[in-house]
Amino acid sequence: MTAITCKLFGTPEVLKNGERIIFPYKKAEALFYYLIVKKQCFRDTLVEMLWGSVDEEIAKKSLRNAMYIVNKTFDDNVLVSPKRAIIMLNPEFTFDSDVDVFLKEDDCTSIEAYEGEYLEGFLIKDADSFEKWVFSARNRYRDAYANKLHKQIKKCIKEKKLAEVELFCKSLIAVDEFNEKAYRILMNVYRKMGMYDKSIDVFNGLSKLLKKELSITPDQRTSELFGEIVKEKAVRLTISRNETEEFFYGRQEELKLLGENYYRFTGEEKGKSIVILGEAGLGKTSLINRHLKVIEDEKLILLKTNCYKAEENYLLKPWSGILYQLSKVIEEESIEVPALLQRIVSRIFPSFAVKDDYVEQNPIDQIDILKYQAAEKAIIDIFKHVAGKKKILLVFEDIHWIDAMSLSLMNEIIMDNKNQSLIFIASARTSHGVKIERFILDSKVYGSVQSIELNRFSREETMEFASEMMPGLDIDSELGNSIYRETEGNTFFIVEFLNNLKHNEKLYSISPKMQDIIRSRFLSVSEEGMKILNITSLFFDMVTLEDLLEVSGKSELELLDIIGELEEKNLIKEKGEVRNVGFTFTHQKLREFVYSQLTVSRRKILHSRIARLLESRLKGDKRDTLLYSKLIYHFMNGGYRLSALKYTIKNLEQYLGINHEIFPVFYEDGAAEDGFIEISEEQLAEDLEKVKELIREIKEDEGYSKELEKIELSFMHMVGRGYIRSGDYKQGLALIKDMTSHALRISDYNMAIKGYKQMIYFCINTFNTELMEGYIEEAIKAAEKCHLNEELCILLRLKGMQRVMDGRFSEGENILKQTISLFESLDHREKYILNIAACYNFIGESKRRSMEFYSSIFYYNKAIDICREKDVVRGIPVFSTNAGQAAYDMGDYSKAKKYLTGAIEAFMQLNSLWGRSTAYAYMSLLLIKESRYDEALSYIKRAEKYAEIMQNPYEIALIYRVKAEIRKNMDFNPKLGETFSDYLTDQVMEYCDRGIGLLKKIKNCYELDILKNLKGSWQ
Repeated sequence: MTAITCKLFGTPEVLKNGERIIFPYKKAEALFYYLIVKKQCFRDTLVEMLWGSVDEEIAKKSLRNAMYIVNKTFDDNVLVSPKRAIIMLNPEFTFDSDVDVFLKEDDCTSIEAYEGEYLEGFLIKDADSFEKWVFSARNRYRDAYANKLHKQIKKCIKEKKLAEVELFCKSLIAVDEFNEKAYRILMNVYRKMGMYDKSIDVFNGLSKLLKKELSITPDQRTSELFGEIVKEKAVRLTISRNETEEFFYGRQEELKLLGENYYRFTGEEKGKSIVILGEAGLGKTSLINRHLKVIEDEKLILLKTNCYKAEENYLLKPWSGILYQLSKVIEEESIEVPALLQRIVSRIFPSFAVKDDYVEQNPIDQIDILKYQAAEKAIIDIFKHVAGKKKILLVFEDIHWIDAMSLSLMNEIIMDNKNQSLIFIASARTSHGVKIERFILDSKVYGSVQSIELNRFSREETMEFASEMMPGLDIDSELGNSIYRETEGNTFFIVEFLNNLKHNEKLYSISPKMQDIIRSRFLSVSEEGMKILNITSLFFDMVTLEDLLEVSGKSELELLDIIGELEEKNLIKEKGEVRNVGFTFTHQKLREFVYSQLTVSRRKILHSRIARLLESRLKGDKRDTLLYSKLIYHFMNGGYRLSALKYTIKNLEQYLGINHEIFPVFYEDGAAEDGFIEISEEQLAEDLEKVKELIREIKEDEGYSKELEKIELSFMHMVGRGYIRSGDYKQGLALIKDMTSHALRISDYNMAIKGYKQMIYFCINTFNTELMEGYIEEAIKAAEKCHLNEELCILLRLKGMQRVMDGRFSEGENILKQTISLFESLDHREKYILNIAACYNFIGESKRRSMEFYSSIFYYNKAIDICREKDVVRGIPVFSTNAGQAAYDMGDYSKAKKYLTGAIEAFMQLNSLWGRSTAYAYMSLLLIKESRYDEALSYIKRAEKYAEIMQNPYEIALIYRVKAEIRKNMDFNPKLGETFSDYLTDQVMEYCDRGIGLLKKIKNCYELDILKNLKGSWQ
């Protein structure tokens, strides 16, 4: 008897007496597979299943034909029709299928039969009913397979067959990747085998999957199991307690945990980042300092920073100090860090400079300004370079006051490094807020962060603390009870209580209020010493010696004597370094107390004096951003709300400085006008609402002054850009237009030009040349009225660009050449170097669109050479893309590949979108010529994604042009057709029509003719 074997799980395969059967016709093959499962079926059902969309007579004929093809393929009547209405498997044959084995058995044999999805990869066209049936069968068999695995896992666990449990769990996860129970069983299996690292890897893989696909974390049971496994794995080491001059009591368990973690980190194992939690005054800082004193500094790089309440709403402030210290390490250790990374980071953190002096004379270094994501990557890459030489420990104090972006950067570094060569130690108050709690919990899930919670000392510990701190003092039961009652076991208050006893030499009645304990610390301070403490309390971070000299008006020698007195009483301590020495209170509660004792009038006078002092130090460049938070704080507390408003808007502008033109415009300070930090929409809305409220309050209390009017214009400009940033062009442009009209009414031409330029950039992106021309002419009139030569040059460049975009090539080239001469004649030519390169690029665009391809490449090369000569990456991707496009269209594919490869490499550095879709689209065409079809598909998909984001009609039209070319070639290249069949499902004409519809609006565009020819050749 003939034996027919059918494998339907995974890629289907049919054997007749051991020889493989190849079906010549897909629907005949589908008919056979259907009957293998159903055994027999009515003809009408089969017709509906496979030919439901065609005429009934044709469908019935097709069924007869398919049945004939099946039998002919087998060279036997495997399908028979004993009754006219029925088709069935021939009972004279033996049919064996893995589906039958799977359904009949309920043991390992059944599980082994399931080798993949039912009819995996088998697709037929124009048979929706069959497709639905296959999809339903796949789900049904997959669920049945999962149930069988569950039964076998349960059985093997009972029989303690761990290897089999491991195998079945992996199989279950393969078909149900979100089944956390399977992950937990597998983790426990590895745990029982003693393979803790594998168990942790399973959990980390699950966490990564859930975060990526569902944006959630593993459930509580899974996380708790992970915690148990990590705890079980941990090897506890002992560390010796090195005695130091500074008194320290207790916290031995916590020191031990920190020590174990340090030795794991500096050894072969991975350490963890640690967050120390506790209420104010419990000794979090003392614990960290104690730990830092007993570790071996030479084994790692130590970088420390503080977070301050006054700066919790200012982005990335805590990182400024860290990156300043890091720059010094790079310089001292001669660590090689790519110049581009240094430039990117120094744009956000002016304090980050490998050389001492701030290089203002070369604004080229300020051109490559990126969105925050690229800057974040640069920071992470720099830490990688440094940590590759020596491991890094970052200490962050008081992260309950950290801003969300700083916390996010901390988290990204932890996630990227995975504690391999960099860890954090941070402190936070127990009432730390939701953001810190979420950070800790999320990090704990990945096993990257561990928390240590400090508790108050018990009565016995408090008495022991007092005895060790003051060994000469007889601590009897009464005194011990008094100390505990007054301090409640809080470390800070215990120290203050004992200091009170020490300095007063005898006991006296202590007020039940803690404030009285602190007040007693200052009773012996001199009058001049209190004046210096008062000034110091106004600074939320630290006060420099220079600040104290200027605000107090004292001589240096006199001031140093007073500082010596205060340090001796342990009220203030030195902070910083030789070049920037400063002073801060030994505890935050001391500062808070001194500040609270100042009268309102004294606070206002001192705050305003400090604000004016800081304002006098502004440089007019990006370094000023370091002072904005302090200026806002002091002006606000000094009662100068208008000045506080001005710097609040300036501070927000650095987050919203978005330029829709690829070539940044430079102001007098040499800084580009596009921004580098991207904040969330929620944070932005909250910040803008605060500014609006402050404007309303000032109007109500102080009236509407000219200064407020100008500040409000800046705010309108900023908000308008914010709307545009979020994609609300209608509201954003309406606000920009209102701002521009208002600016013209009060003759504020600088602001008016800013408004016009914003609208011009919008026109560039939407290819609205007519509207763009009007805005440029209005902006030029405004610039001419005020003789703003720099702005005139920039506007002339935009005018030349507009003419080229509008198809007036000769006129555009003349304007651009004139603009180059004007830029060359301006002072500080280096400031405009990218603008000059952009002019050459647009002359190249004019030549390319005139189909003078050789000439266009000459000008593109001039633009590229200028950038390379000045080590500017920013313009290279766009210029190289244009050159690659020109080379492709003139048939020089080798040259096109060279330019486009360089463009894409530069795009990957810069996180820029302008022209990116074109580079990837044309590279897709080149890859097809090299028969690299899978890569080509990936490139065109990415090109389409970038074009959708930009919504530039010209770039979108080029995507259709590329799609049309590929679609045309698919009919002549089977391998190409197979790769792109699911992606390019429309006909050539449809892609051509869409591209033509967009390009019709663009004058003198040769790509329009290319699409028309493609369409004509297809027709």
